[in-house]
Order: sequence, then structure tokens, then C-alpha cells
Amino acid sequence: EPVELLVIGGSGLVGGALLSATGGRARLGTYLSHAPAADPDRTLHHARLDVTDVAAVRALVRGSGARVVVNAAVSTRPADARAVSVDAAAHIAAAAHAAGAACVHLSTDMVFDGASGPYDEDAVPSPIMPYGVAKAVAERMVRAAHPAAVIARLPLLYSVDPIDRGLAAWLAGAQAGAPYPLFVDELRCPAHATDVGAALALVTRALAGDSTLPVPPPVVHLAGPRTISRHALGRLVLDALGLPVAWAIPGHSADAHPPRPRELVLVARRTPVAYLAPLRAPEEALRPAAPRATGPPPTPPRPRAGR
Repeated sequence: EPVELLVIGGSGLVGGALLSATGGRARLGTYLSHAPAADPDRTLHHARLDVTDVAAVRALVRGSGARVVVNAAVSTRPADARAVSVDAAAHIAAAAHAAGAACVHLSTDMVFDGASGPYDEDAVPSPIMPYGVAKAVAERMVRAAHPAAVIARLPLLYSVDPIDRGLAAWLAGAQAGAPYPLFVDELRCPAHATDVGAALALVTRALAGDSTLPVPPPVVHLAGPRTISRHALGRLVLDALGLPVAWAIPGHSADAHPPRPRELVLVARRTPVAYLAPLRAPEEALRPAAPRATGPPPTPPRPRAGR
């Protein structure tokens, strides 16, 4: 039976948040290795998909009958970066175009160099890190494969319930006494994954025909409303979790190798205000967070390479 929404990479952080924010709509999410739990209201189904399998992507998109296809697929393995971030993005966009479906491709603030911002939707990508380079190439390939696709650039994302993978790894290092320092001179516009899922839900509703929402422009920027440093965000997260803020050891991006973007500030000049409404500043998004920790404070950590 046709679905309204197909989220490729639905088992990931953003894909999962989008599926959670679209309850009641007939939707299909994909996963690669771990099938998510069954949906209690039976409007959500899951299918296994290897996004590098071009024939499988085409068959699933065509067979789903989806009105909107969202590419939220990610890879945590550097060896798969090209295949998943670039090639699969093009295959998914082409499959959506062939099926007559709208397409939303998730990109990143890392497509910019961090030296010539702030960056609006018309800014020309200027990446300086491999991930940003791959995502910038993907943007061009998606546009070529599906000219009407919406490219949604996302900022630094975080989640405390559940704790996202990057935060979990950092906390594990901190608890072991060896976290990496957090940069005081790298500025971002972070957003909670749940908020981004809600914003994307609005975009997909508009693409599915909801006339109460504005038509999305070719590029949307779904960044948080506040610019803060990685270090300041780390302190807020630790405080929200009831953990020692001293774990957030300051570091400097200037000491990082290879060089990193310093000020990735996304601004929304073309993105309709309606799509920005769910995006909260970290102080609001993190209150209340997970249950506060109990017991004596852990041993202060020792710093290592920064991030």
C-alpha cells in the first residue's frame, strides 16, 4: 500500500526523529543492520535497504509509492563515505525523480569554510574538510538528478534522550578520565535532533500537498537560533545531564590538524519562518533533559586531542 513518506536512513538520529514527528502519516523507514521497534499505531513500517545497491533503491522507491522521499542515510565508516554520502545520494534523488516523488536531501553546515560567513541559502559551498567536500559534491549531484529537490542544510546536532552516538563516545572518554577538549573558538548554531525532525516534518507535509504551509525553497537552512561554541554547548549538555561541567575541557580549533571551519553560522533568509519555529536554543531544548546523575562526582578527566 502506498505511503506518504519514505525516510531512507530512518534508523539514524535525524531519520528517526523525523519519523517520530510524523505520527499518523503512512510512512516507511529504512535501516541497514538493526530493525527499529514496531510502531504501535501501525502507520510506520520498516524495510532493510543497502543504499549502495542502486537496483534496490530504485525498487523500494518505486514500490513504496511515496509522495516524498527523504535521504537521511549516513555512514559511520570513513571507507563508505563516498558510496553513502555521494553516490547513494545521487541514486536516491534519481529514483525519486523517476517515481514522480518529491525529494529532500539532508546536507550540512560543513559545506562551508567557516571563514567567510555567515552563510545563507545562496552561499556558494567552500568546504575544507573531507566530510564537507563529500556533502558539497552530493548537493550538486542531487540537484542534477532531481532539479526540484529540497536540500536541507543542518547544523551541529545533539540529542540527550536518547544520547546521540557522538555525545555517548565523548561521555565515555570523560568517564574514563580522557575526554577530548571542546573548542572555545569554533562557533556553530547547534540544534536538537528532535527539533530538526519536527522542522523536517513540516517541510515534508508541504511537499506532500499541505497548502497551509509555504512552499519550501530549493535550499533550506534548519539551524538553531543561537550561535555558541562547542565548549559552551558541552557545558550545557553536561549540566542538563547532571554531570560535572568540569568535564568540558577547553581547547582551540587553531591547534587542530587538519584545519577546521571556525565559524559555521547558518542564517535563514529564504527559509520560511514556519519551518524554523520548532528550533530551540540549547538552553531551552536541554531543559528538562535526562535524569540527573546521583552519587559522588567522578575523577576530573585528563585532556587529549581536541574537537
